[in-house]
Amino acid sequence: MKRGFDILVAGPLLVVLLPVFLVLVLLVRARLGSPVLFRQQRPGLHGKPLEIIKFRTMTDARDSEGRLLPDGERLTRFGRFLRSSSLDELPELWNVLKGEMSLVGPRPLLMEYLPLYSPQQARRHEVRPGITGWAQVNGRNAISWDEKFAMDVWYVDNRSLILDIRVLALTVLKVFKREGISAVGEATMFPFGGNNTKAQWKAATIYETAKIIRRENLYIGSNSQIDDFTFINAGSRTEIGRFVHIAAFSSVIGGGELVIEDFAGLSAGCRIITGSDDFAGHALTNPTVPAAFTQVVRGRVHIGKHAILGTNVIVFPNVTIGEGAALGAGCIVRKDVQPWGVYVGAECRLIKPRPSADILRLEAELLSSLTKGANNC
Repeated sequence: MKRGFDILVAGPLLVVLLPVFLVLVLLVRARLGSPVLFRQQRPGLHGKPLEIIKFRTMTDARDSEGRLLPDGERLTRFGRFLRSSSLDELPELWNVLKGEMSLVGPRPLLMEYLPLYSPQQARRHEVRPGITGWAQVNGRNAISWDEKFAMDVWYVDNRSLILDIRVLALTVLKVFKREGISAVGEATMFPFGGNNTKAQWKAATIYETAKIIRRENLYIGSNSQIDDFTFINAGSRTEIGRFVHIAAFSSVIGGGELVIEDFAGLSAGCRIITGSDDFAGHALTNPTVPAAFTQVVRGRVHIGKHAILGTNVIVFPNVTIGEGAALGAGCIVRKDVQPWGVYVGAECRLIKPRPSADILRLEAELLSSLTKGANNC
């Protein structure tokens, strides 16, 4: 019955959506280049390889040494639209018609993940992979791997035609809401590292009462955490690395640009200011005034790797806080802070160097354990 339902739906959809396919082919070719289609081998039923077909969403941009740039730098605004609308998945209807995939089922992941699964997780391959699935309508890429696999196995044990219809209906709603397209702040889902590591890659945690505006401009790495009662205006771009902690009652305001590198931390009540009104008397001020009558100056704040900001630190626009700098409670930062120093007082005065050897050694051990987990499970 499931196979018949797949054919009954996928066949007519391919015909009805043919004009959409033609328009997308032209747009992808014009904006991203060729080839228009992305093809990749993925595991299908019982892990048997199949070639999935999707519309391309990334460029082939490379660095000076010819290596592909990270996904976030190759994923264009048009590519993000294709992903958020799920239009990039439409060619997989052909995989469904061929019997390699189903409309509903666990998503086909990478071939290299096969040896990393636990026996329970591997049960996701007891059914054909799907264009959408139970995990996709319950968080998609914004949930952890453990949650995703648990939902996949739940679907395997509870699959039915009624459940498939429900998933398809929920998928349409999710597409319109554009929820869970990626792990928060990641262009794509972070890699699955297996189950036998000291530490695990996991999606960033943003607590329920944290308030984020311009969320589409927020990029946050894995294993980071934003506590309750924080406020973040993501502005033109806010990029938060991995293993970053932003404690309760902290705020990011001003609408400019913010970069927080890996392993940095903001203690409770920190305020990062990336832009400000001109208070010199040449313009009107405050957000209730139309922009034509104000003169808002926006800048960039950069907080280096392993930097730690104590309680109630205030950082003004166009400041760089160097790697490993430790700022004591109440520091007011108006100019650049040099790396690996300990700073105190409202004037942010350097009092002594901060040792780096142990911190960098532990960072290397942690990242090594994650990498080994991905390679040796």
